[in-house]
Amino acid sequence: MGKKKVLLLLMTAALVGAAVTGCGKDTSDKESGNKSSTEQGEKTTIQIPECEEMDEDLQAEFVEANTIENLCEKYGSIEIDSSFVYMDDNGKKSNGGKNVQQYIKGENGIVSQNVSDGYSSYQEGNKVSYSKYNMDIAGEDGTEDVEGQSGVSYMVNYTSDAYFDIYGDDVFGGIYTGVEYAMQSGYKETKDGYEIYEAYDFGDGTGNVITYYANKDKIVEKSVSVTYPEKAARYEDSVNELKTGVDVSIKPIEEFENGQYTVTIVEKANGTQTQIKVPAGTELYFGVGQDEIVTRDEAGTEMVNSDRYDTSVTVNEDVTLYIVESAADAEEDEPSVG
Repeated sequence: MGKKKVLLLLMTAALVGAAVTGCGKDTSDKESGNKSSTEQGEKTTIQIPECEEMDEDLQAEFVEANTIENLCEKYGSIEIDSSFVYMDDNGKKSNGGKNVQQYIKGENGIVSQNVSDGYSSYQEGNKVSYSKYNMDIAGEDGTEDVEGQSGVSYMVNYTSDAYFDIYGDDVFGGIYTGVEYAMQSGYKETKDGYEIYEAYDFGDGTGNVITYYANKDKIVEKSVSVTYPEKAARYEDSVNELKTGVDVSIKPIEEFENGQYTVTIVEKANGTQTQIKVPAGTELYFGVGQDEIVTRDEAGTEMVNSDRYDTSVTVNEDVTLYIVESAADAEEDEPSVG
């Protein structure tokens, strides 16, 4: 597993699979995708319990109840404790790892801190997130070593206002954010609240089933993901638990506070200017809008890379970067996600 894959996994990733039959076939895309899965649907072992289809209004209620902002408003602070394991190519489970994500509401929006084995991140508001990854100890938490690399890796993600116009301004994901990518989903009421189910069938006998356990207020307090691997019996690959009203101590990552270089980012569309300090060798990634590119000059003639979708920069000097409108034909392109 490469460094970038490990980082993205730790920072949360969406599971995407092929469609399977069952309750929750609620979009035309899913229905059209079910055709091939229906043929093998009777043979698949990736099934959710008997349940009801969740309508859009109820789905919206669950999503709203579980936004990080609303949870922080309700409880003051929250913590999501996660544990996870991996399966290697031979079907053997690793020892896995643990992850702690803490949130409070600050003056500039949600303040977040993530701490796991060899990895930490910090974010205040939606614009900039910082992360630190210790490659020397990679492998101890179930991930693989980064071949030929050692030491500490630093990464910053910056998102423009135009990016938020496309994807929304809530970049913090809690335990439950909806079942947009699930190909089979549903729910049932229990004596304690609700259970919500998602299934992902990858079409080759592998997949995942995720169960969310919510209380009467529709707040998801726990989720359990069961994976169906190719060469082994199914097992729990991750568990997330919500803790509320906890004492949290969120601190910026020291190496960024005392960063060797200063990066100035100017968004030409609105005049926003942001300065961030970074250690030498920090990898800087941008999420920008459909009509935007990242350049080294204010006129927008010198992109940071030859491909407008490659918005990454390695910082080894003080630098000013510009987010500017792209060429006219860019409106036909997809948004760039750094």
